[in-house]
Amino acid sequence: MWSRAEIPYYIGEVLTGIFVGLLAHWANLDLPISALLGFMSGALFFLLRGYFLILSQASTLVNLASRGMDTALQESLRCIETLARTRVKQLTRDSFLRDELSSAVKRFSSLIEQVCQGKMVFESEAIQRPLVRLLQRTQKGDKIFATSLIKTAMFWRNPQGDRYRQVNFEVANRGVNITRVFIERAGADKKEREWINEEIKKQMGHANITLKSVNARDLTEIARRDMLLVEGKYVVYLDIGTGEALNKLEVYTDIADLQRAQEIVEEIERTSHTV
Repeated sequence: MWSRAEIPYYIGEVLTGIFVGLLAHWANLDLPISALLGFMSGALFFLLRGYFLILSQASTLVNLASRGMDTALQESLRCIETLARTRVKQLTRDSFLRDELSSAVKRFSSLIEQVCQGKMVFESEAIQRPLVRLLQRTQKGDKIFATSLIKTAMFWRNPQGDRYRQVNFEVANRGVNITRVFIERAGADKKEREWINEEIKKQMGHANITLKSVNARDLTEIARRDMLLVEGKYVVYLDIGTGEALNKLEVYTDIADLQRAQEIVEEIERTSHTV
């Protein structure tokens, strides 16, 4: 059945055929040939219109399918996030882990969108963000014990180190007690010591921050590392690699891991001295 919108097109095709037939007859062609040419021209326009209509409908279907896939992907990611958060909630009551999981799913969704656009953006502070968020979650009265290997002196001299120091000052101003122990590694040269002394001067005298130092030779191997312990809540192990940026971050909340970290803290406390 014809739709009203198509009627003008059909009339146009019929009129085109009649016009071509009359034109052919005027050119002294006999009537059958004129009629055949008129019919063929009308049919040609009919077929061309149908062809372009099919192309238009195919493009519309592709766009609809694409939007449908995007919607399905978004729904799938939401389901994954919900299932993951539910499972994590069953295993741990820690809200930090649940929030970080949700954030990771959102970053994954963002990466998919970037790849679909033919690009991918990497941010240098991506590893530092969880550490900053963890520090910002501390409350007045919390106790933080942190170590800093002297080989990471360059870390304090780049933007990541500046941000990390500033966040430490912010949480200390809120009443969080911070003890930081600078561990001097064996073989540290004069420049390394100068850099670490500069950092000690920047942090020295700030309220609620206690600074200590110790020689790595006085510690067991397991204690010679960059770590941060929020007493009774989290232990964070940092891999700063060459000393220029954070390479890896490991966060643990299990009681057994917190106890092992506390044993390391007690060892460092026994051998370090206040600067």
